[in-house]
Amino acid sequence: MQERITGVEEIDPNGMTMTVCAGTPLEAIQQAADEAGLFFSLDLGARGSCAIGGNLSTNASGNRVIRYGMARDLVLGLEAVLPDGTVVSMLNRMLKNNACYDLKQLFLGSEGTLGVITRAVLRLRPKPGCIAAAMETVTGYDRARELLRTARRSLGPLLSSFEVMWADYWYQATERVPGDRPPVAIGDSSHVVLVEMHGLDEAIDGARFSAWRERLFEAGIVDDGTVAQSLGDVRAFWGTRDAAAELANPAVIGPHLSYDIGLPVARMDEFAAA
Repeated sequence: MQERITGVEEIDPNGMTMTVCAGTPLEAIQQAADEAGLFFSLDLGARGSCAIGGNLSTNASGNRVIRYGMARDLVLGLEAVLPDGTVVSMLNRMLKNNACYDLKQLFLGSEGTLGVITRAVLRLRPKPGCIAAAMETVTGYDRARELLRTARRSLGPLLSSFEVMWADYWYQATERVPGDRPPVAIGDSSHVVLVEMHGLDEAIDGARFSAWRERLFEAGIVDDGTVAQSLGDVRAFWGTRDAAAELANPAVIGPHLSYDIGLPVARMDEFAAA
């Protein structure tokens, strides 16, 4: 059935929207936006196999939620089919629309319990003018939180991703999962942090990113780190984070349960320790 509702129906460069069928793979949507000179911000490790309908029905968060929000923040309109077969069309294409109830929000995150999403109008954005990424090692979760505070203060709305990886995960992702040499050596540090910035101009925003990293080392917040020199390096950095999907293979780390938990930032280390 999914194959029958797949494809990009329309890209509107003026309204910056894309109308898609629910079975369209996330990666195909990303590529279509890129070819149009635009950008669809939702991203997660399963981008090549997951469908946008599933992303929306689970209100996926992905790697860039810190800047662009959850899946529900990236949708302007929906079409859904109710259990009795009624087709409900809410295919709004306008960013500014305050008319009556926003019924589409009932279906976003409802996991199909109220109806099946069949089409969606997605919000696109301008393609980033530059992308900068770094991997930093820190000792202690308090240092990771301080790193986040400085990133928010120094990079502001340019901060697109902030991912903290505990040492035990880092070992599994870089030693047990086949791949290239780890981008950074963790040494005696307790966490590896991946920070990504989406900027407008390399000369201005790239310099801002470099100056921020220099201040980190001067303040002693980070132990060590490395910065991406190319988009290939950025992909390699993300490979260590996306390895979480490969760890789901019982042959890698043995029988286990795989799940996501959302926690307040201040309590994450408490949970990990427990």
